[in-house]
Amino acid sequence: MYSPLNNAQINLYQGTFTPSEQFSDSMAFQFWMRALYQRALSVFDFVNLPTDFSEQEINLLYYLLYIPGFSGAFKTTEYGTIINPITFKGYNVFFAPDAFLVNNPVLNITGKKEFKIYHLGDKERLGKEFKPEEYGVVLKLSPDYQGIYDILVYYAEKLANMSAGLDMNIENSKFAYVLGANSRSGKTFLKKLIDKIHSGASAIIYDSQITPSSEIDTFEFFNRDNLKNSYMVTEFNQDIQTIVNQFDAEVGIVNVPYEKKERMTEFESKSKQSDGIARATLWRDTMQHSWDEYNELYDENVQVVYNYDYMINLDDNSEEGGVVNE
Repeated sequence: MYSPLNNAQINLYQGTFTPSEQFSDSMAFQFWMRALYQRALSVFDFVNLPTDFSEQEINLLYYLLYIPGFSGAFKTTEYGTIINPITFKGYNVFFAPDAFLVNNPVLNITGKKEFKIYHLGDKERLGKEFKPEEYGVVLKLSPDYQGIYDILVYYAEKLANMSAGLDMNIENSKFAYVLGANSRSGKTFLKKLIDKIHSGASAIIYDSQITPSSEIDTFEFFNRDNLKNSYMVTEFNQDIQTIVNQFDAEVGIVNVPYEKKERMTEFESKSKQSDGIARATLWRDTMQHSWDEYNELYDENVQVVYNYDYMINLDDNSEEGGVVNE
């Protein structure tokens, strides 16, 4: 029987794993999931979308393409051609799905909730046998029908872990003055002294007989000489930016690495550009193929635009093998 657990117990159980799973169930993890997802949304735009596509439908389209990885497009009597989540049915000789089901209780699809998947050339190939109302289009991000949820989780966990380390280091770097008193009078003196300092007194006069210069020290000061060496906030911030840059390269955001070299060769520069657009090129081609099927079936002209094209080949005017100054 399931025993309800409170947050303290959940953290206790999850904290026994290394690395701890606690970072997957925290506000920091949710923050980075949302931040990375919104960064990924900046990579592609769809132009020439049908004018009857609402903002809500466009938001749903992006979500379905990036998270589960695919969406269905089909015609309805109530809303025209719309985007909605789908479930696949059956497969063809190439083990690819050949139909999809729609399960949305709000839609009234005249009793029909199953559509054949349209492919380029089906209209011409089937001729008079082709019935457009029986077909729908699958819009997908990747050839394997997968989104980027695994990428988001992978990097969000690392960033949440780094964020926890950053917060811990900030706390560990804080150091209040620690004074030790050897007598009750010395303790009382130190308390009053600190109170006067905190109250903003411009000058404090005290009896020199109770200072550590006496034969019997009344109080002593606890010193922490390595406080500056333990301050790693700058390094944590640099590491966080490095992980964000790695995520950007995964999803197609071209940028300059945080750890910049003083001089970078032409080959190194182009290599970093290629690293940043490898997956994005595949995703753009896959989505454009899906939209071509949509365009052919519904007589539209939707195109996929890669928003970071302007950052590619910025150094084409430099000599091959030359040096790019950063």
